[in-house]
Order: sequence, then C-alpha cells, then structure tokens
Amino acid sequence: MTQVVTSRCVFSEGSITLPAGYREQTVNILVAENGPSMNISRDRLRPDEDFESYLERQRQVLQKGLRKFQALDEQPAVLGDGLINGLTLLSCYQPQKGQTLYQRQAVFPVSPSVVLIFTLVSNHPLSEQDEAFFVGCLSSYQLP
Repeated sequence: MTQVVTSRCVFSEGSITLPAGYREQTVNILVAENGPSMNISRDRLRPDEDFESYLERQRQVLQKGLRKFQALDEQPAVLGDGLINGLTLLSCYQPQKGQTLYQRQAVFPVSPSVVLIFTLVSNHPLSEQDEAFFVGCLSSYQLP
C-alpha cells in the first residue's frame, strides 16, 4: 500500500493542504499602533548560488530597486540562542519625494536553499527601543 504524504500550509487561523506543485512562501507582518512594522519572509537561493552570493545579489536588487537607497550599516547577526548565523543591514531609502523610510533587515540561511528575512520598517530613524525590539524578536526565535 502506498502512503500519500500531503504538506500543510500553516497560518495563525488554521491550515490548508498545500496543492501539488506549490510551495509555501508566506510573509508574516507584525504591526503595532505606535511602532515600526516587522515583516518575516522567506526566499530561495538560485541553484548556482551560496548564501554570500545571495546576499550580494540582494544588495544589488536593493540598490537598483529602491529610490535613493543608502546602506548605513552591516553587521553579523544571530538567530535564536545561537541557532543560525546571518547578517543584518541598516538602510534608508525614499519611496517617494519627501518621504524617507528606514529599515533594519536580518537574513539567515535556514537550509541550503532557503533564507529567512526579518525586516523592520519605520518612517523615522530607528530608535534604541526599535533596535531592542528587533534584537528581541531575533533572539526569541525557536526551531519548530
């Protein structure tokens, strides 16, 4: 007897069967009334690239795709209690004239072909409280 394995796409409100040929590419968005928003997304590396090549390609995407993009800082980052090493990038850009957005991103290779990306976005320079919130989210990560 052949056993059919079905994958589930799990979200806060429940789950659905993942149809054949589909993969989950969820974006989680955390919002607060009086604070910056946090997005958690996933991306796939190309078959011919490693994590460092992926990061370089994404730097180019940001530079070309975001109006007046400026990389302000780049540092090593850790996800969870030392579970996964990655990189954090602080940047700003102007999506439209007169508006500047500031973002802190952290990227982690969670498998040889998948990265997990945390993005904190604010319409003002990130405060110490914003940065502490971001680090707290990264530190609280646990494996499933």
